[in-house]
Amino acid sequence: LGCLDSVGRFRDLKYPNGNDVYASQILAYKNGITVVSTFATGIALWQNNKVVKTYRQENNQLANNTIYKMDIDGDVLWMVSDYMVQALNLVTNELRVYSKADGLPQVEIKDIKCSRGKVFLATSLGILSFPTNMPSKNE
Repeated sequence: LGCLDSVGRFRDLKYPNGNDVYASQILAYKNGITVVSTFATGIALWQNNKVVKTYRQENNQLANNTIYKMDIDGDVLWMVSDYMVQALNLVTNELRVYSKADGLPQVEIKDIKCSRGKVFLATSLGILSFPTNMPSKNE
């Protein structure tokens, strides 16, 4: 992950501990915050080229650190992980996890999009959807 500095030179962005960021997706949030998902280290919120908050499985903030795709609906970050969808409220830090117990098929989820109060998932079996306010059995 990197950025252009004030004189147009590329500069690597790293975690505060100096580790590289291996991003799977980047989304704009609000107030100049960028959400970065990773293949192994969860989610990081960046502002002014610095990490301002991280969410990780090790801190019981995520059910899985591997995030393939994501979308934002208001303050809720929807994330695709292995055979599950995670919904993280970025204001309250509430996490909901949707899996087979909630009716998701045990197939690869290719993409996610939130629109008009629904979550749409592209899977190898086709498109499925559910309401964004659907309770999770894995809360």
